[in-house]
Amino acid sequence: MIDALEERALVIREANAQDRRIYSLRLTDAGEESLRGIGEVARAHNEAICFGLDPAERAGLAGLLQRIADRHELTPGVHPGYKDLRVAPK
Repeated sequence: MIDALEERALVIREANAQDRRIYSLRLTDAGEESLRGIGEVARAHNEAICFGLDPAERAGLAGLLQRIADRHELTPGVHPGYKDLRVAPK
């Protein structure tokens, strides 16, 4: 996946000063711009889904969804289907 992001000039792999066995990843300007765009789409999607809910209802929904995630031991910030993603080699 990192190779694909690197090919698209969205990330740069840099040597890690503390440990030469690993690399650090840094977003490029294009990567930062892409991430901002993803955030805008996510916020618009969230707003469309939650349209008609008042702030208290949104907070209640978020709490219920968090309880479900906790019971399923989902890792915060990681889509549960990440293992099923396939990046086709070029």
